Amino acid sequence: MSNNTNRELKRHLKHAGIFPDEQFSIHTLRKSCIQNWANNITNPKVTQRLAGHSDLKTTMQYYCQVTKTERAQAALAIENLLEKSDVKVTYGDDFEENQD
Repeated sequence: MSNNTNRELKRHLKHAGIFPDEQFSIHTLRKSCIQNWANNITNPKVTQRLAGHSDLKTTMQYYCQVTKTERAQAALAIENLLEKSDVKVTYGDDFEENQD
């Protein structure tokens, strides 16, 4: 059945003027769809349910990767929070309160 589905999909793509490489399959569309959900839906539990995964671990492992941009945004958010507080954080074992 999978081969028939892939064959039919490729026929429709060709008719639409889209010529994917040989690696393309119906599973590629599913994976792309779930990845878009994971990137745009803030609650991973919603993505899990939409994807039909029985375990959130599967969704998180394969679809919820952290990008460099997201790491930079998180660092900036933490920096902004720290600037608003009276606490000075150091990277050593010391924890100092800002006396300003």
